[in-house]
Amino acid sequence: MCWRPTVPGWILILLSLAGGGWIAIQNLMPFLAPTQPVRGALLVVEGWAPDYALEQIPRIFREGGYKHLLVTGTEIERGSYILSQNNYAQLASNTLRRVGMPEDKIVVLPSARVERDRTYTTAIEVRDWMRRTQSVEAVDVLTIGPHARRSWLLYRLALGTGRNVGIISFPSQEYDPNFWWKTSNGVRDVVDETVAYVYARVLFHP
Repeated sequence: MCWRPTVPGWILILLSLAGGGWIAIQNLMPFLAPTQPVRGALLVVEGWAPDYALEQIPRIFREGGYKHLLVTGTEIERGSYILSQNNYAQLASNTLRRVGMPEDKIVVLPSARVERDRTYTTAIEVRDWMRRTQSVEAVDVLTIGPHARRSWLLYRLALGTGRNVGIISFPSQEYDPNFWWKTSNGVRDVVDETVAYVYARVLFHP
C-alpha cells in the first residue's frame, strides 16, 4: 500500500512545476544582470566588451562623474598575428580613444593569458593598481549582460571587504534580454553564466 497522486493531483503538480519554471526563466536575467553602481571615482570596463558598449563609455564616464577609467583584459586568443595589440585591455583602450574618451583618464591594466578565472585575474590587476596608487576610492565595474553577477562577486573577492564595489550591466545587443530564451545566443549566454556563477559562488577559492 502506498500513497500516490490522483489524476487531478498529477495535473496540479505539473502545473506547479511549469509555473515555477516560467517564473525562474522570467527572473533569471534580472538576477544575473544587476545594475547597482556606487558612483565612486573609478570605473572599470572589461576589455572584451563589444564596440557598441565601448562607444557608450565616454557618456557613462562623464555622467557618472568618474575620475579614472580602468581598462582590463587578458591576451587575445585569436588574431594576434594580424593585430597591433595582443591584449584586450590595449585593444579596448585604443577603441575608447577613437570614440572620444580622454586619454589622460584611461588606465590600461593588461593581464597575462590564463586558462581559467580570467575575470578574477583582471580584478587582481585592479587591486594591485589601487595598492600602488594608494587609492581607496569606490569602484564601479561595467560588463555585458548576465556576466555582471559573476564579475561583481569576483571583484568584491579580489578587492576585499573594505572596498565599495558597484556593478553596471550593459545589455547585450545580440538578443533581447527580456526574451533571451527565444534565441540560441541568449540561451547559451544565460545557461553558461548561470553555471559559471554557481561555480564561482560554491567552488571558487581565491
